[in-house]
Amino acid sequence: MSRRIVLPLLLLSLAVLTSCSDGDSVLGVAQVDQPLPSLSGETVDSEHLDAAAYADGNVLVINVWANWCDPCRREQPMLVDLADRYHDDGVRFLGINYQDDRDAARGWIREFEVPYPSLFDP
Repeated sequence: MSRRIVLPLLLLSLAVLTSCSDGDSVLGVAQVDQPLPSLSGETVDSEHLDAAAYADGNVLVINVWANWCDPCRREQPMLVDLADRYHDDGVRFLGINYQDDRDAARGWIREFEVPYPSLFDP
């Protein structure tokens, strides 16, 4: 195809794809000064955890992870470091384990010495 056809097609495709968004998505956006939506469940260690009670008015960083996820493996040491570093400054971390079996999730927590709880979402 010639450049005269490819460039307009690319621009048209970009316009169509970007117009599909309604602009109301909150994924990846910090919800500042908003109450935490109800989030509770069983942890990897079979304990009940309510996220709002756990946060207790502190900033809460939530990370969804799985032991089969390569990006999760790369980011976990940084999250452990941040959780340790900012705990005294009122920042709490909470993991949500996704689609693992409980033993694999527990192994991950031991391997990375994760200092914060993780909800279990098989």
